[in-house]
Amino acid sequence: MDPFILHGLNLDLVPLQPCHIDTFLTWYYDFRYRAFFRDNSGYPFSKQKPEEFENFIRNSPTHYVVSILKETREPVALLSHGVLRARSGVFRWGYMVDGSHAGKRHALESAVLHAIVLFELLHCQKLVAEIIKGDVRVAKLARIAGFQKEALLKNETQVDGKLIDEYRYALFRNVFHKKYKKEIAQIKKANPHIFAPV
Repeated sequence: MDPFILHGLNLDLVPLQPCHIDTFLTWYYDFRYRAFFRDNSGYPFSKQKPEEFENFIRNSPTHYVVSILKETREPVALLSHGVLRARSGVFRWGYMVDGSHAGKRHALESAVLHAIVLFELLHCQKLVAEIIKGDVRVAKLARIAGFQKEALLKNETQVDGKLIDEYRYALFRNVFHKKYKKEIAQIKKANPHIFAPV
């Protein structure tokens, strides 16, 4: 079984696959999610050329996973990670939840499941997330999840043709373990195909 298929309480976490093209394109071309895709904007994805989407999945230095509701198989969130510094275990992390699930428990469960993959399976020591300056809602969610503000990055990214600032937030392995000890134990127990029995 694919080691990146992780079973949560209400969700499954699976790799982004060609079968997700409809959902991905809906999110990619939705104005509300343009900040998540700011590093990929302009990439010409289309349903008429599924091979380009498959090449993107295969060749992107950023890895994508999708959280899916167990009962309905409805996609909830798209999450991303990439290695920034391999030797020190620093990973860049991205998170986008479908608007219909914003503010619901599934959003947090998606984030925790992905963080478990990164901290427990990929030996991440520190997750960093860049949050657009002025995005109060996302910054608040990051703090609730355990992220700490580290730095202001001037003119770091481009959205709608304008250079804008980002704040860099970090979640450390020890903070994650302390904050989500119960959830980590539950997920490990639910995934004996990945983790040794707890």
